[in-house]
Amino acid sequence: MRLQFPRFSRLFTATLVVHLERFIYVSMILAIFSLNIYVQINLQHPLASEIDVLLRAPYSAKAHEKLAQIFWEQGFIDEGKKELLLAQSVASQSDSSVLGITSRRKLWEEESQRLQREFAFWKKVAKEKPTYRDAFIQLTLLSYQLGYDKDAKEYLSRVQSLDPNNKYRSELEKLLEDVTR
Repeated sequence: MRLQFPRFSRLFTATLVVHLERFIYVSMILAIFSLNIYVQINLQHPLASEIDVLLRAPYSAKAHEKLAQIFWEQGFIDEGKKELLLAQSVASQSDSSVLGITSRRKLWEEESQRLQREFAFWKKVAKEKPTYRDAFIQLTLLSYQLGYDKDAKEYLSRVQSLDPNNKYRSELEKLLEDVTR
């Protein structure tokens, strides 16, 4: 007696499996490609266009100046100064020069020095009059502008201990919360 296997038709033939496998590979590649296009279109970094302009024209003084302005607005003062120096050196090497670079760098340096002078003044006032709330409010603001976040929080706690119901205190707290995030 010979053993016989049951005869039933297979639901998935070998050719069907091969075609499904190819279809899955192609659809996965298309899905990854379309996801990449979606991300490129919809999820760009806010500074991507400025950085792209700088990468396309690295010897453009205007591009360096624009990036320096962005750094300054974001609070990266040292990086902004470096970019302005780069813009100035690029402008001096090329035939056409951008007129505002040197004056803008001087203006930024003067602004930084002015903030330092005001900070020293209000620190002296706070030392002389330790219960003067407005001095600590000014010190909080100046510390924030100069990038001294730890000092700004200390001065803010001093403002809170002097006058817990001050309307500026809550605004300063919100401002400093944004820094810590």
